[in-house]
Amino acid sequence: MEVWWSPVPDTRLAARGKILGYQINYWHESEVATDYKLFIRHEGQVDTGIVIGLVSDNFYWFTVQVYNSAGLGSVSEFFYQESLHAPAQTYPQEVRVYSAGRYEVIVWWRGVTVEQPESTIDGYVIYYWPAYEHYRTATEHISEGRLVYTARIKVEPGVVYALRVAAFSVGGFGRKSQTTGQKRDRRLPADADSGGIFVIIIPAKAISDGTDPDLCFICFV
Repeated sequence: MEVWWSPVPDTRLAARGKILGYQINYWHESEVATDYKLFIRHEGQVDTGIVIGLVSDNFYWFTVQVYNSAGLGSVSEFFYQESLHAPAQTYPQEVRVYSAGRYEVIVWWRGVTVEQPESTIDGYVIYYWPAYEHYRTATEHISEGRLVYTARIKVEPGVVYALRVAAFSVGGFGRKSQTTGQKRDRRLPADADSGGIFVIIIPAKAISDGTDPDLCFICFV
């Protein structure tokens, strides 16, 4: 949940000291304000903050307080808000990759269906990155539309890629695709073997039998 507020002026008169940040208090609608124990602090003179760990499709109360070295300030008004539905809990299956030239591949997947209380799917995102690098270096390719099951992505020849697909919605990103029966390449780092598809793009210069020079081959390891 993202919470916004009008910050307190950082002046001696208004803040009675230097503002250190803001505290968001939150509790479920079934609880009472005097019992809440959950809060999250955001440092600095900010006007928004994120609350994580909420149960999807539930109502919560929120208040905000400024704080400085002397402690917490006055409590804001009470705000009542419903959390979003959860993202897709199932992942795309039967992910396949086809050559589309030396620098492109076509990715196909079988989409997912959602159930209550999951959000309606808005599209799919493809994560792909060189398998010898960390997942955080992944490139994201977004395909909007809940009935979209294919996408064309750009790749570099001669690179081993790891690739995964996930659905996304207003509730966030769903579970990422995995493959079964995957063999691990001992040359890959431990964090590269994350259940994804490993795609080897063979450069055209490796082809010497007179075949299409723009053709690339894809295999799974």
